Amino acid sequence: MLKSDKIADRLLNGVRTANSLYGLISAGDRIAVAVSGGKDSQTLIRLLARWRAHDPIHYDLLGIHVSMEGVLPGYVENEQALFHLFQSLKVPLVIRPLGLAPDEPLPITCYRCSWHRRKAVYMAAHQAGFTKIAVGHHADDIIETALMNLLYHGRLESMPPRRELFGGALTLVRPLALLEERKLTYYARAAEFDGQSACCAWADLSKRTQIRLLLHTMVKQAPRARVHIYRAVERAGNWRTDRLAVDEVEPARINPDATPGRRGNPQGSGR
Repeated sequence: MLKSDKIADRLLNGVRTANSLYGLISAGDRIAVAVSGGKDSQTLIRLLARWRAHDPIHYDLLGIHVSMEGVLPGYVENEQALFHLFQSLKVPLVIRPLGLAPDEPLPITCYRCSWHRRKAVYMAAHQAGFTKIAVGHHADDIIETALMNLLYHGRLESMPPRRELFGGALTLVRPLALLEERKLTYYARAAEFDGQSACCAWADLSKRTQIRLLLHTMVKQAPRARVHIYRAVERAGNWRTDRLAVDEVEPARINPDATPGRRGNPQGSGR
């Protein structure tokens, strides 16, 4: 077995555990995966395709990529690499433009950019008949968002692993919720990902980047700060759907090496 395959199997353990805790994916689901082309979304689609291929379960997958060409300065679309990846995974891919109005002020703000991208993904999924949308947010994204909301808005909340949208017409899920970003980076290097690189000119100036630096400093003084922040926001949001007691399983077990190999198979899979 290739090194990248071994890493993928360990990461998939973390996805299974998240599914067991949060009820993200069930057999028969039609799942649209938002794919930017970066390491997080590439890891997500690879793991979901791998899970479907290796376990006796079935769910439909569709990749949705929102093109930012002509919107972000210096952005060059790498559609060929994306099409090659999805062809190898035997997953269909659709590409949609960002769809800005003619009077949209440019350069577009981070908030408006994110809003338009979400809208494009939601519309594409709905039009294709897919009722569940998977995004590549990982544990570090969730922890950073929790700290941002606490410091800037006085609220202990973050991006939940599962969220119902539009009265339940769509369900947003985050299967990578228990995985650390460094694990995804390690996998991307081992698997030699070929895809879209981050190119936002304002990325280094964002509040999220500042929070990331703050967290790095906090962890030097409190090594389990990330775990404790995750645990706190998980409890505050009442995210769990399983019957385990809150302290029976480590809520922020973001090291998939220690997770059980077959936990969290989708309902109806017979496992």
